[in-house]
Amino acid sequence: DVSTFEVVSDGYFKDKNAVYYGEGIVIKNADPSTFKYLGGGYLKDKNSVWTSAYSEEGESGGPLFLIKNADADTFQFIKYSYARDKNFAYYYSEVIPGAIPLSFVVVGQVYSKDSNSAFYLKDKINNADAASFEVVDNMYSKDKNSVYYRGIKLEGVEPSTLAIFTCGYAKDASKVFWVMNDGTMTTMDVSDPSTFTMFENGCYAKDKNFVYYFNYEGSKINGADTKTFEVIDGWYTKDSSYVYYMGVKIDSADLNSFKVMNIEYA
Repeated sequence: DVSTFEVVSDGYFKDKNAVYYGEGIVIKNADPSTFKYLGGGYLKDKNSVWTSAYSEEGESGGPLFLIKNADADTFQFIKYSYARDKNFAYYYSEVIPGAIPLSFVVVGQVYSKDSNSAFYLKDKINNADAASFEVVDNMYSKDKNSVYYRGIKLEGVEPSTLAIFTCGYAKDASKVFWVMNDGTMTTMDVSDPSTFTMFENGCYAKDKNFVYYFNYEGSKINGADTKTFEVIDGWYTKDSSYVYYMGVKIDSADLNSFKVMNIEYA
């Protein structure tokens, strides 16, 4: 119906008779007068809640999939891909088991919590303290007792002194480490964690004694001077005496005239 035709969101349309997507495909049983796009790939009318075929990108468009048992009257999109109604909390339209919807809040792109528990995606984080739970960055979180990576507890990591760096580095008061996606933690051979810090450009770090190049082992750059070491670009570095490539000294390089041309040539 031309006179009542309108765009609901990118990919969805309606008139007084029906709701459509694509080139006019009718969404069965959708009520056009109450149909609306909520965000995060969620749509609803007075009776039902759906998720878009493209909800993983946070967009609308394409066929809809009914979220069974969702309460349309109280259903609301929160942010990212999280939503809730009076009965459940949801992540990408899937119920988060055990989550309390009334106290449910989103604290990061992949982390959420309620008054009793914390969650990574839709999985409960075992023994997390909800009151003190907070997100450190996209993958790391912590509470007053523990540090977590992708929801997995990191044994022996002190939360109050946790610091996250680029290129996979992290540290607490006693060690520097990096973590695989499965939660496996590797401690690096660093002489003084308390002074460990990253350079702004490239995967290089130093403490008061040594300079390190991150190659999933944290290799020391032998002979590098911590006081004058600097990054030329992500691959080449120098100190007051030498030029280095990925942590390896270039013996024949003349420090004063050295210039990077591109990633392969200098």
